[in-house]
Amino acid sequence: MTSRPITMDEYKLIIQTMYEGGLGFRPNPKIALLLQLEASCGLRVSDSKNICLNNIYKTSDNRYRLKIKERKTGKHRDTFFFEDLYYKLSEYCIENGIKKDDGTTGTTLEDAVEYFEQY
Repeated sequence: MTSRPITMDEYKLIIQTMYEGGLGFRPNPKIALLLQLEASCGLRVSDSKNICLNNIYKTSDNRYRLKIKERKTGKHRDTFFFEDLYYKLSEYCIENGIKKDDGTTGTTLEDAVEYFEQY
């Protein structure tokens, strides 16, 4: 059996289902946000849990960018970051008491990352 990329409709359904819950499981906005971060920025799970708001900056042309050091390769990476995702991440951090420089390590997103690393 060969693998294939998911379609945009499948991606939207997965994210919506994680936010709303489904038959037999509760809503999990942590995992929904984590999946959005990974998909929109092309991040590995191990890099997702180290993101903090201080890693995101606004350029002179009013675009958001994410600057991180990849855990696996040790390379520095600077990539486009969607504005609406920045606001979702900001809102999530405020709601969960995560400071701008805390990162997500040791906070409520880490359990979502550990969940995915099991598979």
